Amino acid sequence: LNFEEEAFGLPEKVKTATVKTADREELIEIPEELNSLPDQEDINLDLNIQGNLDINIETDLNFDLKSDIKDTPNFRIEVNCLMVGEMSESDFMTHFDKYYFELFSSGDQLYIDFSEYGMLEGAVALRAIKASFEAVEKNKKLSLRLLKDQYDQMNLLLPKLEKVKKQQDTTPRFVIEGSKMEIHHVDMDLFLEKFSENFKNLMRSNSDKIFVDISHLEEVSPRAIELIVLCYLEAVGNGLSMVLRISPDMEEGFLKSGRGRTLPLEIIRPEASAKAGLDKSRKYGIDMSKINSAIEQDKLGQKILEQNYASVHIESRGTIGNWEPVPMNISAEKEIDYTGPERRIEKRYKTNSIEVLFARGSLAKIGGRPYTVHNISNSGLCFTSAVSLTKKEPIRLKIIAENTSAEVSGKVIWTKPVPAQALFKVGVEFTKIGEVSKSQLREIIRTLYIQ
Repeated sequence: LNFEEEAFGLPEKVKTATVKTADREELIEIPEELNSLPDQEDINLDLNIQGNLDINIETDLNFDLKSDIKDTPNFRIEVNCLMVGEMSESDFMTHFDKYYFELFSSGDQLYIDFSEYGMLEGAVALRAIKASFEAVEKNKKLSLRLLKDQYDQMNLLLPKLEKVKKQQDTTPRFVIEGSKMEIHHVDMDLFLEKFSENFKNLMRSNSDKIFVDISHLEEVSPRAIELIVLCYLEAVGNGLSMVLRISPDMEEGFLKSGRGRTLPLEIIRPEASAKAGLDKSRKYGIDMSKINSAIEQDKLGQKILEQNYASVHIESRGTIGNWEPVPMNISAEKEIDYTGPERRIEKRYKTNSIEVLFARGSLAKIGGRPYTVHNISNSGLCFTSAVSLTKKEPIRLKIIAENTSAEVSGKVIWTKPVPAQALFKVGVEFTKIGEVSKSQLREIIRTLYIQ
């Protein structure tokens, strides 16, 4: 209690002061030594009153009294836990921040224990919820320790959470981004109607390699597969390579389709698509040790040195033996002069106007799609195939020129993959030619000779 002389003047004798509280009234005697100091400006009397009490001070003298009694909030920090004792809601809201932010220095896992507090008022519960957000902002975790009644009361304040699935856009659409086209929610009728148009737009992407993703479709009909094959052949004819991405459920349908098996497929599996782009900690790259080992085994480096290629494209089709270097000028394949002993029996004529249909086996029916012939002679030819043929495999051929055609039997002499495309060059030697076919073949070659 401060007795201020400035305002009222110091009394000659102050004997007692009455302190009234909500539940009791006490009479405090003033120490005699304080009354023996009449010239002192202030008389300070410290009263040690425990508890958070609303104190009303009365004396029998008219003095201005100031209380220096400080609140003692019932908070304490034990290691990484803030213990909250019994107190009023206003005391909690007044002093909580000071003790809570001191708790931040106690570690990453923090606790607030309300077991000694009593029932949680709405403001106290909401402040505890806000404290959890403040802990997250500081990269810390906060747990609240509650009695059962407090836990039930807190649950009443928290909103109920329900897990729902995001509404998907089921609009049928062809989405073209750069060199990639994705197809979503398109039925087969719309696919057959719009695919060719959108595929032509994709080919205008100024990219040598294009991607078509149909893995999001529920089904792919045989007619749709035939349409994709035709578009693929159109892309190859324009000097493009294509990758078709399908779902695992579609794989069987493509394998059963004779023409569908010629497509370069990439199967998008659910576990692979789920991981794509999510694992940011993983570093993606090329294991150069495996490539260097493969190059040494295949002596690819020596091939590059001998051919003097300016750039190299390496494409793996399962075996290192299928890797081929690509010349820098892909549009015009470099001619390499052969300096060894001459093995050609007949003169070869280059052409791009002749096509060939073929069937495997001597009795197989010739059909399917035509393939381009690169050169031809009286004893054999070279053409491009979408399937790899084995050496010495017998095949039947139908050679188609502008005004005539000829059917012959032959066997495969060599096969090599076309770089950066899912195609193969095949060299064939004729083994059986009828008289009529010989005459037709000579007419085809005579036309080439004149040209």
